[in-house]
Amino acid sequence: MNEIFNRRDQTPKRQQLRNEAPPAERKLWAHLRGEQLGAKFRRQFSVERYVLDFYCPRLRLAIEVDGESHAGDEAQAYDAVRQSEIEALGIVFLRFSNQEIYRNAQSVAETIRLKVEELKAADLTSELPPFRLRPSPSAPVSTPSGLRASPPAPVPTASVLTPSGLRPSPPPGGGERTGTTGDERTDNRAAKSQRGLPLPEGEVAEGRRGSN
Repeated sequence: MNEIFNRRDQTPKRQQLRNEAPPAERKLWAHLRGEQLGAKFRRQFSVERYVLDFYCPRLRLAIEVDGESHAGDEAQAYDAVRQSEIEALGIVFLRFSNQEIYRNAQSVAETIRLKVEELKAADLTSELPPFRLRPSPSAPVSTPSGLRASPPAPVPTASVLTPSGLRPSPPPGGGERTGTTGDERTDNRAAKSQRGLPLPEGEVAEGRRGSN
């Protein structure tokens, strides 16, 4: 498998560029080293066949310092092709000229710091798992039409009905029946007569009227 970052055949070149760094690169390195801007940068980091001035592996952020050797149409056309090939690997570029660093290194460092924060925020967002809605255990059950289901109606207490489906009416006057009917009194007199028991005077008179 081909190496992309810090290829071994690029080691001598990287060491030479690090040892011969121009003043503008050294001045900017004083702001980058030790994670002063919120991220760790490395000097003279190679990507494919190219060597970057500064590179943050975590954020894939490259910083290039353009000196006098980058002036001219031919040099700028080469830089454009070089940057395009590196950006195709998902690497972000920031470019500063020597004059920008000499005149206001603090402003250049602040620009880099803001880009670091931006990339860190994007990196944290990309690592978040997809947000999924989960139904709450106490969520109401919905009908297929999307409406909340009504609670079941209370079950009525069963009542005893007569064969005709109507509740038996109480006797006239309200309350429960008392006393006996005419048929029941006749049966009582016949039963007493068979046993030889004396009948009350009222029942004897009533029996005579019934026989007449």
